[in-house]
Amino acid sequence: RRFMEEQILLDNSSSSPQWVHCVDGRDLGCASATHSPTVQKMWEKQLLTDEERERLLNKDGGVDDDEAMSATPNVFVPDSKRNPEQSFLRQLQSENKLVVPGGDEDDDATEMDSDEEEEEELTFPSFEGFFGQATEYLYYSPHVHLSYAPFLAKCVGSMNRWHQFFTSLFFDGATISEALQLLTLTESTLPYAHVRSPLCMLPGGRYHARSDGEHYITYPYFPHEFYLTDKDSDRTISSNLYHRLSSPETNELAKKALEWTLKRIKQCCADPKQADDEECGGEWFEAYLRAFHRDIYHDID
Repeated sequence: RRFMEEQILLDNSSSSPQWVHCVDGRDLGCASATHSPTVQKMWEKQLLTDEERERLLNKDGGVDDDEAMSATPNVFVPDSKRNPEQSFLRQLQSENKLVVPGGDEDDDATEMDSDEEEEEELTFPSFEGFFGQATEYLYYSPHVHLSYAPFLAKCVGSMNRWHQFFTSLFFDGATISEALQLLTLTESTLPYAHVRSPLCMLPGGRYHARSDGEHYITYPYFPHEFYLTDKDSDRTISSNLYHRLSSPETNELAKKALEWTLKRIKQCCADPKQADDEECGGEWFEAYLRAFHRDIYHDID
């Protein structure tokens, strides 16, 4: 969107026309944000194989399809691919070592538990959603803890490899399969693809299980096997857009947009403070204050 607006302003010296629309990439994997409830249920049913449907219905004691759709999606996930900390959680439960935090605990420990029961939704795995949710929680739910550091350290490995992977995945027309080959996705590293733990550590090394009332995490793990792609392709939507524009007629525009995007990303990574958005920025610095200077964070407007 910003690239288009800048090009239009350069050519016309006028405001951005109304036909320039912005699509939030984080919505590309969120069914509730892009489809009506009726269409969502239809999609969920069509995505299930006969074996999966039977497994789901048997789990719920033979309830009808609509009720079965509200069941936890973990029924389809084998133990080998679940968050490894689930096993640690079960161990602590069996040993009666989990504690129930009191009302005086730090607000990060309780993470603003809600009394309202949240409806569990099926969200289609997507790379746009997995990486885009970081800013979503940074902006609107800073009390929710996500950690991408293990994934970056174990599966990516270096900043140079990260830039190669991110560029291939979203920008230069490469396929998702080609981008994934740049990562280390093995049996020993895949446990680190989870960015959310079912456990919360309290002061003194004690643990408690995160309650069901906590903020819903839309994309808890890196979608390395099943994910949304652009129609009839093995590319993300933005990567396939570049691929389709890489024809003799539009190749110059595609390269110009790619160079502009990568330049902005590089500037932002090199100096987040000076490269922050003057109009709508400040969230990174605000998150830093919340993490390391909570007294200042609570004191500022």
